[in-house]
Amino acid sequence: MLANSNRNSFGFTLIEILVSLSIMGIALMAVLKSSLLIQESLLDNNQANIMAMLGSEKISQIELQGPENIYQWRGNFDNQDNYVWEVETKPLFNNRLKKLLITIYPAESPEDKFFLEKLIFE
Repeated sequence: MLANSNRNSFGFTLIEILVSLSIMGIALMAVLKSSLLIQESLLDNNQANIMAMLGSEKISQIELQGPENIYQWRGNFDNQDNYVWEVETKPLFNNRLKKLLITIYPAESPEDKFFLEKLIFE
């Protein structure tokens, strides 16, 4: 009996292993959740970049044609069918200065709107 109580134990107990596994599991879940949040953020940024580029393209197109030659006030983009654009002009101070407002949003989720404004002098 004395020999059993004085022996040195060189391993881990089952409780120590379970505690360490649960701590590692919690840490792994935190890492996975943060990577999922980063991935969602990247997708949102990608969509915002696409809408900004499409809006800039539409503003350039309107500037080339002239704001008085706007015949269509809403539509889809030729190369991106799943995005919708809307154009609105508002006269400022006098009729020669106008504010051009372009709204872009995905067709499947119209609440995610992207706005571009530009002042145009005629």
